[in-house]
Amino acid sequence: MALAWMCALVLVSAAPCRHFICKDPVDPQNPEVCAEIVKKSPSQWLEYVGKCGTLSLPLLIDKGYICRMSETDDLTMKCLTNPEYQKLPGQKCTDASLCQGKVENGYCRGKKEGETCEHHLNCDVGLRCGTELKCEQASVEGEFCDSDTKLCQSYLYCKEGVCTKFGSVANDAPPGKGGEELCVSHHTDKNGVCREGPTLIGPNIVDSNDNKCVYSDAEENYATCGFHSEGKAICRPGDGEMMSEWKNVSGRL
Repeated sequence: MALAWMCALVLVSAAPCRHFICKDPVDPQNPEVCAEIVKKSPSQWLEYVGKCGTLSLPLLIDKGYICRMSETDDLTMKCLTNPEYQKLPGQKCTDASLCQGKVENGYCRGKKEGETCEHHLNCDVGLRCGTELKCEQASVEGEFCDSDTKLCQSYLYCKEGVCTKFGSVANDAPPGKGGEELCVSHHTDKNGVCREGPTLIGPNIVDSNDNKCVYSDAEENYATCGFHSEGKAICRPGDGEMMSEWKNVSGRL
């Protein structure tokens, strides 16, 4: 019976978190290596992490290279080309091959009003791809909108026929179809009403991912591994804390 209990314990116990240690370069003989995993013991794994880009490989990170640490079990990982990496209209760009459109005066630019499109991302800043598959001016805050024929700017939501700013619905009110993103708190309760989000009770850095994280709304979740030098785990902040910090940093809302 005791043996069966111990086996069950092993099955539910999470794998220990890795120790992440900055090291640049990771491998002086091979500048393409961006991460290397070393097993020190069954309970201690070290991961030496560098960056994509050295004197011999300049600015790789700006040319769409990534280090897929979470998608491979290889003990040595290299900087890989990211096929999804493309600058969007409005972003700074000097290499046309990395632009979702064309480069003008150091910026990526999309298609202009009236030009054909397949997706909103094809169109330049302030334009959306309309029902006739042509780039057209999008409605701004307070203007009429329709989800089928007259679209809002990408940072707005069409609420009851009017382009509405995300985070504009006060607490104690239902946000409607737009969901919690329309709430000033960016959180809704179980009844779908805007409320302040829960906060974490206790420390945000804990010994392992076997620890439980407790929140002010009585929800509990297991901690997750982070990029910690001592292999500790983290409890993510509650929605209320993340929104409060975002307001302080951005000065928005």
